[in-house]
Amino acid sequence: MALMAYDNPSWTVACSMVRAWDQAVGGGGVTTQSGVSMYGSAIFSDPWGVLARVDSFDPDVDAASNQRTRVIVGLSYDCGEGVKLALSDHWVIQEVESAARKNQHAFQVHLGAKF
Repeated sequence: MALMAYDNPSWTVACSMVRAWDQAVGGGGVTTQSGVSMYGSAIFSDPWGVLARVDSFDPDVDAASNQRTRVIVGLSYDCGEGVKLALSDHWVIQEVESAARKNQHAFQVHLGAKF
């Protein structure tokens, strides 16, 4: 696993990457998994900010058409000491859609409080 991040009062960026090997209980072949996550946020006009995140995960790099990517973009508002409100748009994108693995889309509202 590798992780890089930089944070300052106006913006934050981070990236993590992972590669893992898994063997089924009772034996069988080894499955290679791979993933990457990138995140960024910035204050563009205090108290307003933007955020974005992209996660990509492949549960079996040797199998075709099973990678999944999640994209999140949003707008945040700093309500005061330790309280933040955010509205974000989420997409889950399958490499290949199927009955069990569909693309998804949703809007979410988040309220965060630090104390």
